[in-house]
Amino acid sequence: MAVWFSKQARHNFASTGAFWPTIRLCSRGMQSLPQPQTPEPLVEGCPVVELYDDPRDIENILRVLYDPVLFISPKQSSFAMVVSLVRMGRKYEFDKLWIVGLLVLLEAGIPMTLAEYDGLRDASYELGFTDKHPGLYIDILNLLREHNILAFLPSVYYIVIQKYSVQQLFDGVPRGDGTTAVLTTQDLRQCMLSRDKIRRAQFQPGYALSWLSPTPLDTIGGAPSCLAFRSRNMPAYATTSALCLLDPELSDNVHKMLRRNGLCSTCCDEARAVQKAGRQKGWEDLPSFFDLAPWSELAFELKIIMGGPREEGMEWDFL
Repeated sequence: MAVWFSKQARHNFASTGAFWPTIRLCSRGMQSLPQPQTPEPLVEGCPVVELYDDPRDIENILRVLYDPVLFISPKQSSFAMVVSLVRMGRKYEFDKLWIVGLLVLLEAGIPMTLAEYDGLRDASYELGFTDKHPGLYIDILNLLREHNILAFLPSVYYIVIQKYSVQQLFDGVPRGDGTTAVLTTQDLRQCMLSRDKIRRAQFQPGYALSWLSPTPLDTIGGAPSCLAFRSRNMPAYATTSALCLLDPELSDNVHKMLRRNGLCSTCCDEARAVQKAGRQKGWEDLPSFFDLAPWSELAFELKIIMGGPREEGMEWDFL
């Protein structure tokens, strides 16, 4: 930085109509640093401040500061803008800016509830960003991990292992612009371990696929068609991570499919009931599969970060 301004200097500078910065928490200690001996060039009477951040981040932050209407419709924001808000907001302690980035993530569709996850899955995991690309969820996961934003991690981790193949998890996913979205070594390890953990747990009592496991009724005279159905389908489901299946109450197709494939009416009803309760349990337990705190703690942390719950119709008054 070429020149330091005191409060009085800033006042005098402002009276000329030129731009002057506000001293923030991130720059309070700079006054004690040595002043440069050689005068630096000015631009229209203003000192030049050198920043070493990504030029795209600086451009995005300036766009937000000078054009707040960018967030009148948060669902039309770009993910690149979210990255800049979070990265620059955290680095320079512009709290309201990076909090806006989190709000935009929520508005774009990152789920915090099972109902929100169902809606996102129904939309083929399409988020409300203007700059979508195939590796978007990997980029989102990297952003959350880089800045230790834990509240969104369970759902984003789960979507990543649902959406991408093992090869994509290891090799990365091309963004379409010549670059590739790649998981960090730590997140790759977490995804593979959690994927295996979910596949082993989803057949356990209480989870959505537990109805595929043999029951006492089967062993004492269950219908042969039901026994055959379970033995035939359990290996197929073992290759998926189906902790939070579709709600069987939303469609009769599930019931018809089970009956058509040999499951008796009693077992069909049981399967639907188990699946409905199990998918809720799967969502409630989701953070534990990724070695994270329970949803209640994650939600409380997010509430504290954002300064309290956001009320309906809350304005985006972050300036």
